[in-house]
Amino acid sequence: MRDEMATLLGWQQEGRPFALATVIDTSRSAPRPAGAVLAVHPDGRIAGNVSGGCVEPAVVGLCQEVLAEGGTRRMRFGYSDDEAFTVGLTCGGEVEVLVRRIEPGTLAIEPLAAALSMDRPVALLTVVESEADPGLVGSSLVVTADAVHGDLASTQLGHVLTLEGRATLGVGGVSLRRLGAHGQRLEDGVTVLFESFADRPRLVVLGAIDYAAAVATVGRFLGYHVTICDARAAFATRDRFPDADEIVVDWPHRYLASTVLDARSAICVLTHDPKFDVPALLEALHGPAGYIGVMGSRKTHEDRLDRLRAAGATDDELERLHSPIGLALGGRSPQETAIAIAAELVMVRNNATGLPLRTTSGPIHPERTVSTDAPPNVAGLILAAGSGRRFSAEGGTGPKLLADVSGRPLVAHAIDGARHAGLDPLVVVLPPGSEALRAAIIAADPDVRLVVNSAAASGIASSVAAGLDALGRLPGDERSDDELPGACVVLLADQPGIGASTIDAVLEAWRRTGRPARARYDDGPGHPVVLPRTDWSRIGAHLRPAAKDIGSDEGARSMLDDLEVVEVVIAGPAPVDVDVPHDLSRAAPAHRTAR
Repeated sequence: MRDEMATLLGWQQEGRPFALATVIDTSRSAPRPAGAVLAVHPDGRIAGNVSGGCVEPAVVGLCQEVLAEGGTRRMRFGYSDDEAFTVGLTCGGEVEVLVRRIEPGTLAIEPLAAALSMDRPVALLTVVESEADPGLVGSSLVVTADAVHGDLASTQLGHVLTLEGRATLGVGGVSLRRLGAHGQRLEDGVTVLFESFADRPRLVVLGAIDYAAAVATVGRFLGYHVTICDARAAFATRDRFPDADEIVVDWPHRYLASTVLDARSAICVLTHDPKFDVPALLEALHGPAGYIGVMGSRKTHEDRLDRLRAAGATDDELERLHSPIGLALGGRSPQETAIAIAAELVMVRNNATGLPLRTTSGPIHPERTVSTDAPPNVAGLILAAGSGRRFSAEGGTGPKLLADVSGRPLVAHAIDGARHAGLDPLVVVLPPGSEALRAAIIAADPDVRLVVNSAAASGIASSVAAGLDALGRLPGDERSDDELPGACVVLLADQPGIGASTIDAVLEAWRRTGRPARARYDDGPGHPVVLPRTDWSRIGAHLRPAAKDIGSDEGARSMLDDLEVVEVVIAGPAPVDVDVPHDLSRAAPAHRTAR
């Protein structure tokens, strides 16, 4: 929808209805992804496409029906002998399309268009199925980090969808999710299409040479936010790089140290000069960028590797380099070289082979799968061993984690969030002598494994270590090593607002990189934190002495800094961490239990 947004905004500003068809599901070799749209104006104008031309005539017909009669239509198009030539989807794929009539003002296009034009993360959430209330179909929300718009905004379902939508803003993507009529995660009366538009991934091009101009042009075409950086002001000018979003005059290594990148980011080093290359690459290799490419001949590459090793780079770090940069397409000009670099960027981004399609078999557009060395199942580790002294000192009645939030104990909401995210097994770390808390947890979920941390008074670090120890040797666990959790998600028992979508977003970063991951909110890093099983022994060894010597949260923070954690941007402030009784009124749980 991003590409069609200017047209849709213009149509809505005319004050006339139009029909909007959205791909809500695909399978096999469907030519367009979920989220693709086609719109039809009353005067016959068409914007967008949903299948690359295969089923457009049929979808346009549905749009015309909806414009004339109102309501919504939902239809699935697939290949069969009978319909191969009448409908035209001969690629063997299937697409499911929702068609609705958009009345003036009913779809919050203005805030959606504004967010996209400013490259701000935004999500469009649309109800595509509702068993109890068919009238909800087509209702939508537009969610940003600090605002929500749409006809569901004031409802309980809208409240839950707002929380879930905000958790997707840092990662983007399209998905169908099933919820209860009021947003219950374990029910399926309502199906919602989530279309999340993250801010554009970054492409940082180091070296203001003629090749960089061509890379900037093709990078912007691929949807990157392009930055050109060079220490030479005479070369780094707007006239030379009209397609760059940003031009920075600075030493490349200094700029990389000061800017924010993530696993979606790409760095292309085109400087050809060791005094620029080596410091910049050392900085890049210590960061989270998912692609680091370096221009140069094979001889230059070998010399560069020697210099980097001498400067302290490890062999594992050097394996991350794509050098010489690009795929072997044989081109020489800046434009041909930029295409070769772009091709490698796309290949890496999609975990593809880069081979000619005629030499491969299987789907042309395979489902994106994640490859990690760890097993896919994930455990949960909830830290509930805090003393709660501040809560009591400020007038709280009884143990903090048993305080009532929306009719249930505070600790029960953290358990709900973990279960709704599919975390299993689930371990909760308790302080000594906490029988009432133990009883409340068992009542909330009898399958939770309870661990008592005898050193709980020394701080959170010791509780993480105790939980990891327990996950490594759960009593009665007969699973093989291959069936053990590949990672665990660490949550705080007094932070009920962390929803399954936030957990899913941080888990996706771990699955993509194999590295520890945590959420980063507007006010800094926070939970959830994902710890890969391959790091558990090292983490435990780090935390046990840390818990004895420095206590509190400092040992845990120090450990995360040492592990080169991938941070996932979650738009908005961190969910409320209940410290004092006043916090209870602001600690809205992310879920409503379906028990």
